[in-house]
Amino acid sequence: MDASIIIETYNYSEDPDLQLLRDTVRGAVAIQRENPLRCEVLLADLCGTPEILALFKEFPEVRRIDIGMVPYDAAKHLIPKVASTDKEEVMLKGGHVSLVAGPNAIKRLWPKLDSWLGERST
Repeated sequence: MDASIIIETYNYSEDPDLQLLRDTVRGAVAIQRENPLRCEVLLADLCGTPEILALFKEFPEVRRIDIGMVPYDAAKHLIPKVASTDKEEVMLKGGHVSLVAGPNAIKRLWPKLDSWLGERST
């Protein structure tokens, strides 16, 4: 396989967005059909809504990648493996998008990051 076309579904929750997603998948599948041995289409599906799951029936060539959250217990062993000695584990409430861009990001992530970086500024 030379190429993968990966389409994420996180932002496609409303009808107009679903049509855009359908059109995007249709275009990707057309490319894949022209190059069946060299290209695959993967749909990174976080939510598994019925509308998103229906796309797999409409486009059977598309494979689903489940990108659910990794539980803390499954990932905590990675922190000691980070080479830097200047590190800090921080547990914040929220998902991967809301953590950075959600309404509470300005109260949770950004002050913590600002403080951490500020202590290390020259």
